[in-house]
Amino acid sequence: MSIRLRYKDEQVKRVDDIKITIKDHKNSFELVIPTEIVLPENEPQVDLPKPETVVRANWANETPEWDVNCVARIPSWKDLKRIRINVDSKPFEDLRKISVSDRVAAKDVLFKQIYLNSIWMFLEFKDLNFNGGNNASTVDPREDVFEKAIRASTKMAIQNIKKLLR
Repeated sequence: MSIRLRYKDEQVKRVDDIKITIKDHKNSFELVIPTEIVLPENEPQVDLPKPETVVRANWANETPEWDVNCVARIPSWKDLKRIRINVDSKPFEDLRKISVSDRVAAKDVLFKQIYLNSIWMFLEFKDLNFNGGNNASTVDPREDVFEKAIRASTKMAIQNIKKLLR
């Protein structure tokens, strides 16, 4: 049997075994569960990418240029260091039109949902291999796939936000 408990003391010291008595009308069972304190790792072994906000005023400063339909971009498909999120994209505009009790919370939820979905999509799409096509474009095909997928997942996120924050 294993029971997981949170150890709240700052210093690790010996703790007594857990003693449990189970009784019914006829029987009584005494259980002694050995206790061991296992320290958690201090730091997770994950480097999360940095979320960066893109606003309408800076759309023209990049290639390819941002527009209202571009929700997010992953600058490099070799490693995930940054996720760029367009806070003036159509999903954020649509969110402003929805009647919600806390608009700031709704925007924060949408931003975080796009961020999380971008991480998952990067993990799924990073190894996609597009062979056999006469792709004369210098644009990585994963960018196009990602842009369409993140736009679709964001539509679903907005529907969930409507349900949560009404």
